[in-house]
Amino acid sequence: MGILVWLIIINVAVFVHELAHYALARVQGVTVKAFSIGMGPILLRRTWRDTEWRISLLPLGGYVDIDGLAPTEFDETGRAIPPTHGFAKLGYWGKFAVLFAGPLSNVILAIIIVGFAFLGQGKELQTERIQLGVVSGSAAAKAGFRNKDILVKINGVLVKEVAAVRTHLLTNGERTFTIERDNKQLEIQFNWSPLIFPGKDRPKFGVGIGFERTYEPIAPLEAFSQSATTLIGGIPQFVQAIVGGIFKTLTLQRDENLSGPVGAVAATEQVAQQGFFPVLFLAGVINLSLGLFNLLPIPGLDGGRIVLSSIVALRRKPFAPGQEEKINFAGFIFVMVFIFLVTVQDITRLGK
Repeated sequence: MGILVWLIIINVAVFVHELAHYALARVQGVTVKAFSIGMGPILLRRTWRDTEWRISLLPLGGYVDIDGLAPTEFDETGRAIPPTHGFAKLGYWGKFAVLFAGPLSNVILAIIIVGFAFLGQGKELQTERIQLGVVSGSAAAKAGFRNKDILVKINGVLVKEVAAVRTHLLTNGERTFTIERDNKQLEIQFNWSPLIFPGKDRPKFGVGIGFERTYEPIAPLEAFSQSATTLIGGIPQFVQAIVGGIFKTLTLQRDENLSGPVGAVAATEQVAQQGFFPVLFLAGVINLSLGLFNLLPIPGLDGGRIVLSSIVALRRKPFAPGQEEKINFAGFIFVMVFIFLVTVQDITRLGK
């Protein structure tokens, strides 16, 4: 379930991203040779409005082939020359608009998705009751706890502080948790001791602990305003987390706040168990992250292409044939190494 939901989220995000590139190119009279949903071998193709629309085998993203975007082409004699048509013929701000449109569309989509999540879920109100979020397959789930159980007592004593619950889960011994579920109180007994796990470390109990949240209806304007304020206001923190995560990963340090595809699928699996609206919030975060990541000044990404276009504009002449390809290839290798290291980190984390 997790991988299906993640694939839907990431493919919608990439489709909107590439569609924005397509739209800004076409509106300026630039031909888009191909638009592919998916990568790899082409399964279906159809030409419409001078563009070959494709569905490709691997459901992992997509791409647009914009005329004149490739930094080098070849003349009749086979000599490498810079293109002088299509994208290459645009002025600096025209090129900037095409490149910037993709990341911007993801930010806008994130605001729309989270706005609908706020609208459907309502305004969040915090109560004084302690609620448990239970990870599927965890020790807590095996003991009998369910997601959104309300914790009332521990060993017969009323519990009102989150810290008290954490203290009990960090110490050994038998426990009796009184919980409320479907307006009924139940007692769950379990022994949380290393003696039960001989020869290995005690696993995590697998619960999130926080105060119960209820929701009240919210007006559409307020929902989308809150979404824009929350996401745009969080951009500095997102950028800091992304850049910091890249630095830590490339220096072989672990960053618990950064996940690659494997970690994202695992996180999506957990979120999907919580309901539709949490999935919408996750989709918003993924879109915002994708947009901001693509704006980083890394060759091959939209941000890197914007930097190279800026250099060309300042120099008032294109790069020599082959130069930009080498720069973009270096950026591609950088991103591939980063994804590989993040994936190893995800697998190691999940293995524990």
